[in-house]
Amino acid sequence: MQGAVGHQSRSGNGVRYETTLRLTEEFLQKNYQKEDCYLDEVTNQFIEDFEFFLKTVRRCCPLQRGESQPRTGRGALLESDA
Repeated sequence: MQGAVGHQSRSGNGVRYETTLRLTEEFLQKNYQKEDCYLDEVTNQFIEDFEFFLKTVRRCCPLQRGESQPRTGRGALLESDA
């Protein structure tokens, strides 16, 4: 993302957007052999499959890392991406 002065600036929202976009593209490629999909293809089953992908394949579920409570706020999804 470009800052107003012309230098790179990465807000927390920008980083989360980029991470979510990359994970969604990875999910689409692995499960559907596609790079993109139409909104009418995003069904309840798609969402459940994506959630399963995040929790199992990407291990984004905080409880799987031994935490007693799910993390919220800044970096909750990003930490497992490292």
